[in-house]
Amino acid sequence: MIKTGKPIEEKDIVVNTERLSNLGILDNETIKQAKQLMKAHLNLAKYCLNQGYSITVHYGNGEGKEDCEYSTDFKNIKECVEACDEAYMNIYNQNKQQVGWAYIVFGNDDNELVSDYGDNKFMNDWFDSYQTMYEEVR
Repeated sequence: MIKTGKPIEEKDIVVNTERLSNLGILDNETIKQAKQLMKAHLNLAKYCLNQGYSITVHYGNGEGKEDCEYSTDFKNIKECVEACDEAYMNIYNQNKQQVGWAYIVFGNDDNELVSDYGDNKFMNDWFDSYQTMYEEVR
């Protein structure tokens, strides 16, 4: 539900964004951001950054993308991950200790772009919240 008098938060966007745009309720940038969050890898990146974590991207050969090591810049992470057909996102806490990882495969449906991920509480919590959001919004 969108609350009046407050800025719209990502968690509040659980309605038909096209309809809201036509009604003039949401601006195009907000709709664009909401659509991005439907993509599993971008949702995961936002989830991690909101926790204060950083992300390193690499392409399976053990080498990281130099400008995307311990990054906290969403746009930079998006560009690095989407530069190849497949990528790994390694997630680190503030002490640069790895707290999770995800294998991204493009060509899958939006909710299956994260093709595999580390089985731990942090990643399972993200996946559960993402699946709930995806099912409600879809």
